[in-house]
Amino acid sequence: MRTDKFKNLQQVKTYYNFLLNKTWKIDNNLICLTDKDYFFTWDNAKRRFGQITYSKKRITISKPIILLNLKNGEELSKVFLHEIAHCIQNELYHVKSHNKQWKKILLTIGGDGIVQYDSNSIITPKGKYTLTCPNTTCKHKIERYKFPKKVSSCGKCDTKFNKNKIFVITKNY
Repeated sequence: MRTDKFKNLQQVKTYYNFLLNKTWKIDNNLICLTDKDYFFTWDNAKRRFGQITYSKKRITISKPIILLNLKNGEELSKVFLHEIAHCIQNELYHVKSHNKQWKKILLTIGGDGIVQYDSNSIITPKGKYTLTCPNTTCKHKIERYKFPKKVSSCGKCDTKFNKNKIFVITKNY
């Protein structure tokens, strides 16, 4: 199945379900995650790509990030293989870790062995708010998806709270 790019969410879902239904051979064990009741669904995360809820055997993948990266099928495939490796590790060894064992599983099933996705190759949703340092020489910017509950100041300009360096908040959309 080609994974260089996807046209829509349905193609991604079909591919992810194909991977979930596949029988993997790991350390002389055959394992199919759908036989172990794992399933996949979308979520609305903006800062992380995937997550597993082991107690429910549920893999969730960020719909907003997927939609921004449909043409980057190789990266989308890597993310799901990353999550599948966690599920396999948990089922076979009752471990939930990015350790050597997990990496070996990931490489065995076709992943690249990398723990985090490359932020230079993945487009993420723009934050609803941008916090900008008022210092004209700094102009440090931080994106936030929710309105900040507390007043904060620029940590690059001063390690302690500084009322003269309080972030200016701009609503982006």
